[in-house]
This record gives sequence, C-alpha cells and structure tokens, in this order.
Amino acid sequence: MPAPEAAVSDEEVDTAVRLAETLTGDIAELREEETFRLEAVSEALGVDPLLLALGGLKTQKKAVDAQIRRLPAYDREFHDSHLCGLEELARHSGHTFSGVRTGYGAKEIQAVAEQIGRQPNHPARQRRQDAMSAAKEGAPGKVRAAVQETSSPCSGRIAPPLQGR
Repeated sequence: MPAPEAAVSDEEVDTAVRLAETLTGDIAELREEETFRLEAVSEALGVDPLLLALGGLKTQKKAVDAQIRRLPAYDREFHDSHLCGLEELARHSGHTFSGVRTGYGAKEIQAVAEQIGRQPNHPARQRRQDAMSAAKEGAPGKVRAAVQETSSPCSGRIAPPLQGR
C-alpha cells in the first residue's frame, strides 16, 4: 500500500519553482563561463577547444579508473572482513569477478596506504605473489604454505595465485 502523499502548500510550491529557476540560471551561467574559458585557453595555446575538452575528459577518466582500482584494493587489503563480496565489487566497478582480484597491484595498494596512513592488514596480493615465486622456484612446501595463507576468511575457499603483471 503506497504511503499517503503529504499536502504541499502554495508557498512550498513557489519556493521550489524559484529554486528551480535559480538553479537553471546558475547552470546556464556555468556553461557560458566554461565556454569562455575553453575559448580563451584555445586561443592562447592555438588548440581547438573540442580537443582541449576531450583531453580534460581523458585525464578525468584516468583518475576515475585509478580510483576504481584503489577502492577494491582498500576493501581487499585493508580490512579484516571484506566490506563487500567479489561479486558485488565486480558489479559496481564494471569488472569481472576475477578482474576485481587482479585489477589492482602494488602501486594501488601503496597509494591507498599513503592515503589512509597505514599498511594493509592482510596483504593478500603479496602472499599470492610469494606463492607464484615459490612455484617458479619449485618449492612445493613454500607454495602450500603461501596458498594456505591466501584462504579467504569469509568463504573458506582458497584463492588461486595471481599471475604476475
């Protein structure tokens, strides 16, 4: 059963209309300022404003992609119990289940550590890399020990070692 709608006074409607008009005007003003800024920079550099805008968006995209790699690293490496499951991280990050585990590396882990001011609680990636190194060296006891350390405390399954990047 839907909740009953609250009565809205004429004064509240007028306030909402004025706010919408103000916001619309502000947005138009911001667009005009951005167009002016792009044209000024374009003339100063001798570059088409479209190319400047695309370059700026490409830079933003790289920053967002880096953040999308750092957030799973934060979840997987810096918490005793993971905040989110791999499936959920995959769905929200646009990666596959495996891509969440392999989508970040030492660089992202270090960036998170610097940002939050502490080292990882469970450096799972390092343990998996140690297992891969031990496997390459042909040391089965070291491999077994390293793989046992990569067991997920949540699922009880053993996480397979990652391929080196």
